[in-house]
Amino acid sequence: MAGGWLRQAGSGECVLLSRLHAWYASHADAGLGVVSRLQGLEDRVYEAVYPRVEGVVVVSTCNRFEVYVDSERPGEAWEALQRVLGGFSAHLRGASGLEAARRIARIASGLESVILGEPEVLGQVREAWLKAKERGFTSPLLDRVFHAALNAGRRARRETRIGEGSLGYPSAAVRLAAERLGGLGGRRILVVGTGEAAAAMARIACSGDYGVPEALVVAGRSAEKASRIAGECPRGYASTIEAALTGRYDAALVAVSGSPSLEALPRRAGLVVDISVPPAVPRAPNVVGVEEVGSYARRAAEARAAEAPLVESIIEEELERLVAKLREDRVNPVVEAVARYAAAAAAEEARRTARRLGLGAEGEEYLAVAFRSLAKRLTHPLLEALRAAARSGEPALLPRLILESYKSRLEGVSDGVPEG
Repeated sequence: MAGGWLRQAGSGECVLLSRLHAWYASHADAGLGVVSRLQGLEDRVYEAVYPRVEGVVVVSTCNRFEVYVDSERPGEAWEALQRVLGGFSAHLRGASGLEAARRIARIASGLESVILGEPEVLGQVREAWLKAKERGFTSPLLDRVFHAALNAGRRARRETRIGEGSLGYPSAAVRLAAERLGGLGGRRILVVGTGEAAAAMARIACSGDYGVPEALVVAGRSAEKASRIAGECPRGYASTIEAALTGRYDAALVAVSGSPSLEALPRRAGLVVDISVPPAVPRAPNVVGVEEVGSYARRAAEARAAEAPLVESIIEEELERLVAKLREDRVNPVVEAVARYAAAAAAEEARRTARRLGLGAEGEEYLAVAFRSLAKRLTHPLLEALRAAARSGEPALLPRLILESYKSRLEGVSDGVPEG
């Protein structure tokens, strides 16, 4: 299988990832109850951890809370994280180096989701990374790692069937409601919430895939967010939660955080599908909770399980590329220094030659262009061989690579070039 050398390699192979560390709690190891208590702590984690590390990215979704850091002193980062999370830190697991990089790649590819191949998680990982990057919290190492993870996630969905017919919680909630109602065409639909999951349910509900609703009302604490989401639907309307609960609906789709007062909702809607964690709507005969939505979606995921080995192969290929890139990063300063020296030497030689020949500024410029081009041609094989040796992880190959590189180029050189 592609990428096998990474799994077989000794610890020295991934020394470039030795500064990468992750601590995480997910639905699989800590349970949704713990994860829900950790949501909303991203800013506090950034404030506490970032001063002690080179970079940090927090990935927080309804199914996981994960902290990735770039640090040579992970103990300090862990102590800071413990102070923020308190007793909940006991529920976190850890990974370092290649295993930490593999974990975020598996998450982005949908292999660690409650619903195998979940489509939303790729966007969630990307958003978390970009948010950290925009705020100046990432590092070159973390940027490389997350870029590799996102590449793996995109390739998994493009090159395999892991996402074919896949249902994340928002899409599963809408499809389940449509099945129960015999379609959404001509129905009055209420979406409670203005977060990512609620926005996704609104988009899917008004897409027309299950019929065009008579009206789709988006209710939330933020009037601006509710208006923006509702504005994407042909028959969308924005409302506050309190005002929305005075109306009547065929179905209500709920995805909120916190504890809004939704006790009256089961009496205002024929069907309520609540994917909030923890649940926001009290139990009632017409209320479908997040666990039932998950079970519904998992049944559709069974056919995709056979694609997991192919996705794992893609992940290993992307990890190989990641390690090769990190190795190449180590020699880039040398490559740049040699290139700068060659350019400076060419410019100096052009000035000297122009003075000796009595040429003016225009003549010097012609010589500078010619000498600079010559310097690039002479150093290019050396620099490419240096990069290739770094990517391979075998610097002992460098002399042979340089020799072969220059020999191959000699074939195109005229025999009339003077020796010496």
